[in-house]
Amino acid sequence: MKKLLLFAFVLMLAIGANAQNPQGNGPMGMRGTPKERAAVLVKQLELTPEQATQLEEFYTQQDKARAELRAQFQDNREGMREKFMEQRKADDAKLEQILGKEKFQKYVEQREARMREGGGGQRP
Repeated sequence: MKKLLLFAFVLMLAIGANAQNPQGNGPMGMRGTPKERAAVLVKQLELTPEQATQLEEFYTQQDKARAELRAQFQDNREGMREKFMEQRKADDAKLEQILGKEKFQKYVEQREARMREGGGGQRP
């Protein structure tokens, strides 16, 4: 009985600790570190090492910009939403430069499929 209670307690701690993970590994490995997110796209889109490096830098800059926006608009969700949509357009233009038109189109199709399946929006 004690072992069962101990097991249940440890299980609850593990679930609680996982729920607090700020990186949050979402669908398809997204919302990880910039390096992890770049690695996912490198595999999915068969990117070159140069593109992988550019992607990792892009995601690092994107994370910083998003953190600044969240801090700036923490009390104004609608304003934050508008700024995020503007930022997404700029991010898409940068991604298209990194990936090229054909691979960017494939990325957009994958992103839209995730959105239809309820897997979230712009991730990576």
